Order: sequence, then structure tokens, then C-alpha cells
Amino acid sequence: GSDIELMVEAVSTSVQDSSVLVQRSTLDLILFCFPFHMSQATRPDMIRILSAALHVVLRRDMSLNRRLYAWLLGFDNNGAIIGP
Repeated sequence: GSDIELMVEAVSTSVQDSSVLVQRSTLDLILFCFPFHMSQATRPDMIRILSAALHVVLRRDMSLNRRLYAWLLGFDNNGAIIGP
């Protein structure tokens, strides 16, 4: 659909899910669909996604942290730079 608010809410909710597999998949989705250097989402939407994604640091799971830091720094899962 075209409901941006619903999409942002779904991504924010799924990144805070209790299942690590759901969080990993959502962080991979965020990494490739919402890169920081050229975001398709508006600034308030990115702030909502970022604040939800920062909760994964509290889980102390290295695979989640690696995906989160790759998104924040602009790298893909293999360490290659995604943007400029």
C-alpha cells in the first residue's frame, strides 16, 4: 500500500519484537531499504525507526549490533560502503 505511517509503525514494532530472528530480518530490511545517506523516509519517520532500532543494543546480541552499526555507518553486511 501507500500508507507511510503504517509502514513506519510496522518496522518500528518489528525491530522491537522479542524474537531475535525477527529483529535480524527487520534490521536487514532497514539496512537496504532505509539507508541513512539517502533516505526515502521523512526525518520524523527516520527518527522513529532509529529510536526503535536503538533498543537492540540492550539485547547484547552481536549479530544485531553488527547490523545496527552497519546501518548507522553506511555499510552492507559484507563491509562494503553502500553510499557516498
